[in-house]
Amino acid sequence: MKRIPRVAPRWARSLGTKRNQNRHVITHAFVLLMLMLSAQVAHAQLFDSLDSYPPRWRLDTSDCRARVTEHKNVISGGIDEGGFESLRFEAGLGSRAIFIYPIEPTYPLNDLVARLAVQSARSGAKIGLRIRFPNLRAADGQRSQSIVVYGTSYSQSGRFQTIGVGQVESQIGIRRAQLRAQYGAEVDLGGAFVDAVVINGYCGPGETTLHLDNLHIEGMVPLKQSTKQRLDIQPIGPANQPAVAKATLASSSAARRGKLAAFSQKKIVKVLEYQGEPLQWLRSLGFDGILLSQPPTAEILSEAIQTQIAVYAPPPASPDPALERLLDPVVAWYLGGGVALDRSRVTQAAATLATLDAMPERWHRPVIISPVESWSSYASLADGLVLPTAPRRFSISGTQSANEQHRIVNRLTGQTNLAISIDSSSAEPLASMNQSLRETVGAPDVGNFRWQAMYVQVMEALQHSPRAILFRSKRSLVSGTPFSQQRSMALSYINRMIEALSPWISTAERSSSYRVEGARYHCATLAEHPYQILLLTSQQRVGDQVTAASDEPLRIHLPSERMKGVAWRLTDFSTQRLSFQQTSGAAVLELDSPDVVELIVISNDPAIAARLNRSFAPQASRAAADRWQLAREHVQQVVQDWKFAVSAGACRELMPLEVTSNAETLIQRAETHYRSQQWEPTLRLSRLADGNALQISQLLTQGLIAEHLATFDVDRNTGQQTTATDLLPRLFSCPPLDEGRPGLYVTWSPMLSRLGWSQNLIASGGLDRPQVLSEGQWTFAKRQLDRAEANVQWINRGYHSGAGALRLDAHSLTGQSMGGGYEGTISILASPPVELSADQSFRIDVKVRTIGFGDPYQGLLVYDSISGQEMGVLVNDQPGWTTVRLYRHNETKRNLRVMFEVIGDGEAYIDDVKVRVWNPEPLIPLPFQPITP
Repeated sequence: MKRIPRVAPRWARSLGTKRNQNRHVITHAFVLLMLMLSAQVAHAQLFDSLDSYPPRWRLDTSDCRARVTEHKNVISGGIDEGGFESLRFEAGLGSRAIFIYPIEPTYPLNDLVARLAVQSARSGAKIGLRIRFPNLRAADGQRSQSIVVYGTSYSQSGRFQTIGVGQVESQIGIRRAQLRAQYGAEVDLGGAFVDAVVINGYCGPGETTLHLDNLHIEGMVPLKQSTKQRLDIQPIGPANQPAVAKATLASSSAARRGKLAAFSQKKIVKVLEYQGEPLQWLRSLGFDGILLSQPPTAEILSEAIQTQIAVYAPPPASPDPALERLLDPVVAWYLGGGVALDRSRVTQAAATLATLDAMPERWHRPVIISPVESWSSYASLADGLVLPTAPRRFSISGTQSANEQHRIVNRLTGQTNLAISIDSSSAEPLASMNQSLRETVGAPDVGNFRWQAMYVQVMEALQHSPRAILFRSKRSLVSGTPFSQQRSMALSYINRMIEALSPWISTAERSSSYRVEGARYHCATLAEHPYQILLLTSQQRVGDQVTAASDEPLRIHLPSERMKGVAWRLTDFSTQRLSFQQTSGAAVLELDSPDVVELIVISNDPAIAARLNRSFAPQASRAAADRWQLAREHVQQVVQDWKFAVSAGACRELMPLEVTSNAETLIQRAETHYRSQQWEPTLRLSRLADGNALQISQLLTQGLIAEHLATFDVDRNTGQQTTATDLLPRLFSCPPLDEGRPGLYVTWSPMLSRLGWSQNLIASGGLDRPQVLSEGQWTFAKRQLDRAEANVQWINRGYHSGAGALRLDAHSLTGQSMGGGYEGTISILASPPVELSADQSFRIDVKVRTIGFGDPYQGLLVYDSISGQEMGVLVNDQPGWTTVRLYRHNETKRNLRVMFEVIGDGEAYIDDVKVRVWNPEPLIPLPFQPITP
């Protein structure tokens, strides 16, 4: 590409005849027009003084086992007496310690020049540019092959020296010849681009410190600005796209699977469902990839290359030649967004994969699928699977969740590329309903995001050694709300823990668990010679509310031979050694003040402690900042909510002053350690304060819903009274409390009293006549499955009140369990429609009882057609009549139906279905008389 002159040339004053003058005028106008049009690809430049947080450079690869020990920004002492970036690392024997500064994808032109000021006590550091060949895959199958073109080296020890690199085109030819000799003469090396400035900081074994300042890059021609203007890209069409017969699709798919990897085999990949956040921000939170809802564009691919973020996206309908140079960050194509991939869509998914295999080779990527059932069928098609987890709202225990996931994994013979999806945000109907409520009652946008339950769910997922964790997200992390800020810090903290655990879990296998006493915790065990990892998660939870066992120690019973080993506690990102206790032929580990998640490593090799410290110590500083901030905001908000509830008369219980004072003291002490950069005590004190805040929050929730106990019936079959501490929170749904917004609940609570509610709007809600199942009344539907059968029946015995009830039953025809979740859903019952006005609150009361439903994620799901299944209540293990109550708020005028889904094998009985709207009578005018006539 020719360089555009900075100044237009001077034209001759004498242009000859008038005809020649006109010809020259037209020529000059055409030239100027071309110059204006070509200004879009003019050379750009970049300057970074490297004096502001966060640090930009990062360690990419090394052959000397390089490890960064300190990375920070220094405010003064740079080349211009300003700030600079400081890197300290340790290295062994080798020749490379590659640090990169990612940049926007740029053409490798001779005009591209990079300069950097470097200072070090050791000479030898070299600057370079990393060039990628998007059509040549690296050995790991994750990214394309790259080379580094080096420039000058640092030689003035102890002083700042500016080193640079340029003349890329002149050097790239030699490297192309070397690649052809390595990979073969037919290898496609077209479409190369520069994606990073490189510093090879290796200056010999030992510790090295690099001071980096004032990065200049000139002559940049970004790929995304000129993809449509490049003429050297072959268009895709009949003449250039090879015909692919059906017989070759299987072999093409097998070749794709053998050459490429859906997920990294060296670590657990952390992926976020993308909602428009800046990728640099997501990178700073610890994410390795994003999942798009649409096929990728040039803008997002260019940003992904610059930030080194992997992209998982739905495949395009047809290849776009303009994107071929930018496809490098696309690691895999994703199927499963926007539609439930059940057993009826297996053939459609196979056809989609055949279409992808028929695309040009540059577009070949692994395919990951997110099915809802028929796991084995989809596993035979895909290179990786995404397994769902049950919504936390359904209060499924860790043991039940582990057994359900294990049941699915056992059916996936030979499939090792598994990802597990975790909900990282509130359900969209729940968030929208609370937003509408805030606007209606004028309440502020405050509350506590219940990230601890998400943390527990992630750690329970890690016991299956997944290759990736996919965080589902419905709203952007940069929306500016308090919840988005708390969610960002929580995800950052969890990602640090996954990053530290990743090298220890990625190759470990699940083994038998150990017995736990003293508190309700689930213990999962992963084994890999010569160590064992214990993942302990709290089972003291109701929905999204989880508490830690702060009042009693946690005792883990292990085989007596474990006494010969050493145990380390890693909960605070440090290696805290634990002592074994010998009791009745067993080795016992005792943990005081456990967190909601506890991590323990046991090994006979004492040297494991140093390796553990190298994994966890680099993550401690950022984890301490996130945990301390989360705990501080949690304590402050829950104290404020309790005071507001008492002053408004919504809670009769007094605040537990001792626990509150202890939490505030712990936060103050944690702040002192944080400002002193003492990360281990900061993390320890912060989690203790957070545990106290969780206890206060649970007591507040129980105090707020205590008034509803009077309207809940005595269980007629068992004679047991429903209490607020066990049954009621699981069968009671109120949007503000479901999302952790007690302040909004207090503001809305005057509408939740007995007065002001209308009569039942469902005329046949009593279910007292057999005609309720006739046309135009209650509606029953079931899935057409050959493995199960479902029925509905009106009964006139065993009802709760009136003269009858409905009985729903489902059973397997194969002798095997129907499973849970979507897979186990067999039938649905819907009430007659009820018309609701806009901006109207309503309440649903139902009497139910269940028999059977013994497997995880099974039962009777009760919900309303406006909010959907995500806000429903799952009822199981309730042989006696029990009340289910749902409070909801309607935004627009629409019809409402009460819905009942049967999930799994069992029987459910339904009676007294009531829908009431908040419609108070107008207040009686006070008998005031005017003073003046």
